[in-house]
Amino acid sequence: MKKISLNKIFRILMIILSILVLFIVSNLALMYYVLVIQDAPPPPTESNIKEMKELLVFWIVLVVENSFLILFTKNKEFVE
Repeated sequence: MKKISLNKIFRILMIILSILVLFIVSNLALMYYVLVIQDAPPPPTESNIKEMKELLVFWIVLVVENSFLILFTKNKEFVE
């Protein structure tokens, strides 16, 4: 059986944690928008849908980039 290093486990946990943090922050921002700025979000228009798609692509790229950085950096401090 192959031994899994502590470094790999730490990196996988960091990826899961970063995805959870992004999810929680985006939900908090949406709740703030709905509750504080206005009572209900406006009905979606063409420009709103385009902005939402661009924002979704941005978040996906950010999560993937962070995951690759966490997985492929060779930092020996994590091993200690």
